Amino acid sequence: LQLLVALCFSVQCTHVSKNVSPEREPTATQSKKNASKLNDSTDWISELPGDPKPFVNTIKEHILRNKKTKLTTTDLNTVSLRIAKYIGFIMTNFPDHTKEKPKTIKISDKDFNSEFRKKVVDKLISRLFESSTQFILCPNLEDFACLEKTPVITPTAVYRQENPSERLGEAVEISDSFEENSEYYFNMQIFTPENKYNSETGIAQILESKIKNLNSNSDKDGLYMALYGMDDIHKTNSDLGSMAGIYSAVVHRIDSGTPVFGVFDQTGPQKLANTPLIFSYIKPPSSMAQNWILSPFKNPDPKLKMAHPESTNLDFQYNGGTQGLIKKLSENIKSEDEAKGRIEWPDNGIMHNKFFVFKENDKLSVWTGTANISRTCLGTERNSNLSVFIKNDEVAKSYLKEFEEMYQFADFKTLPPVLPKGFIGPNQSKLIPRGRFHLSKTPNTKRYFKFLDDETDLRLYFSPTDDSEHRALLPMLLSAQPGDEILISMFGAAGIEYTRALQWAAARGVKVQIIVDTPTACGPGSWVGRTGDATLIEKNPFQALLEQSYIPIEIRKNDRDVGEVWKQNHQKIGLLLRKKSDSTLNPEYMTFGSQNWSESGNDKNDENLIILKRSNGALKLGSAFQDHFKNFLWPKSLNVPETGCSDPVAEN
Repeated sequence: LQLLVALCFSVQCTHVSKNVSPEREPTATQSKKNASKLNDSTDWISELPGDPKPFVNTIKEHILRNKKTKLTTTDLNTVSLRIAKYIGFIMTNFPDHTKEKPKTIKISDKDFNSEFRKKVVDKLISRLFESSTQFILCPNLEDFACLEKTPVITPTAVYRQENPSERLGEAVEISDSFEENSEYYFNMQIFTPENKYNSETGIAQILESKIKNLNSNSDKDGLYMALYGMDDIHKTNSDLGSMAGIYSAVVHRIDSGTPVFGVFDQTGPQKLANTPLIFSYIKPPSSMAQNWILSPFKNPDPKLKMAHPESTNLDFQYNGGTQGLIKKLSENIKSEDEAKGRIEWPDNGIMHNKFFVFKENDKLSVWTGTANISRTCLGTERNSNLSVFIKNDEVAKSYLKEFEEMYQFADFKTLPPVLPKGFIGPNQSKLIPRGRFHLSKTPNTKRYFKFLDDETDLRLYFSPTDDSEHRALLPMLLSAQPGDEILISMFGAAGIEYTRALQWAAARGVKVQIIVDTPTACGPGSWVGRTGDATLIEKNPFQALLEQSYIPIEIRKNDRDVGEVWKQNHQKIGLLLRKKSDSTLNPEYMTFGSQNWSESGNDKNDENLIILKRSNGALKLGSAFQDHFKNFLWPKSLNVPETGCSDPVAEN
């Protein structure tokens, strides 16, 4: 039976059905040619442990219920078997969760565990079909042309259904070098006491300078900001804050006539605000101003401490600079459409991006990375972060298109209005001016860029539409071979698929080192939390299968016990070092961005993530992160106990 299953997996796993466009799906011969180019003719999924039989019929039923997916009987059987094999792999030796059974539940331990396992499987299958299952159908996890195709199985999540004619995953070839047109900056003062922080060498100064140096030609220049928020523009009336320089630079660009636009996250009405609030960018008449979203919040209970003296009726992740920029970008407007600073809504996720698109003399570039435009992330560098500046039109165009999707007010004919809890429109109506955020978006940006001069592949994803978890992150982890190394520095991380991919790598002889954040990595379901579907502190379910090659996963955390030093490990970075024939390690894959490796980061929030690959040489950024991780962060981090941690969970 095992031989039969292996044979089924090894032939025509991406066979073209008559109902699938040949532009979207290569023939089996083409797939084999692509595999041979990468010196890997082995079908990765045939190597996985796990029994597919219990899941095959359920998978078939899911595919058949999806009316947008058309497969021949042969393709249906092959595809179902591959996906079922992946499910079997994830559920291999699923751990005993008897100890988690609440005392109030009177069913037997065996029945409880069986029911728990069934819920995990049902959630896993449902989530997979909402996502891109294309990676499971690709025999080679490094065949980007296959990974980036419009999925053969149309995702059930409408916000992930792309138009095949747009060829969003088709490679954009760029006759240039990525490495010569990019800059990177790690926060290097996280171990410096805040009163000794040197702002002159800080990264905030670099971003401020780039904003200041923009010109003000209304046709050829511009600045586009998608920001989780901005704070710390001043500490007191006479003492400037750490973000004052960046804030002032943006305001100066606005006053100088440079076209400046922005979208910002919000957290909803203040708990004690008088609702409904008027959701408008134009300040209403004085008789109604007390209910305007951007009016100063007048705390009705003076005994309660205000979170920030500049708080408005509408609260934000970062207060002060956020409200100031929104108001500045809406000065003297006469209609909602003229507002150049716009607010994320609805609040069913977070607009977690932190990117700037620069337009200089019609040339585009982008500033992105893991750092919020806030005091601890960028202002005084208390949190570990990475900022990257990329000078390239094609890559920046995708960022600009994503920005425009969120920025443009939605046509209520195409995006039905949702009753806005706590808000009313500018004319007392239930319609409020809003863009497309979160699940209201659709895939619309190019994802795959090939820099020909230095043979660097760059793939770019925006959440939740593009599903970087299944298109790029899991394939990267699952492609790791014995002798390779995986380095991960992560603020918030959770998910059974990530966990199993890392455990499988470790079982096969891949050295895995991870630095997590305290406390975000400690909550239920997180990598080092004590409860959840799967955590990295459980016994590795694949260890017994490959005991001779197994290497324990090393997990450390930032040290929060030294005051202001290293407040948060805010990075969202992964690096795969590939073992070469001479036993040296090549920094081949690296990923970074705003997206935490979590379900909400992939499936709900507005995020961006880049993954780089350079197999014919070391990634310069990858080598820099390797050194930063091994020699700067790792020695200062603390071991996570084998029992995990249970620190209170923070949101960011």
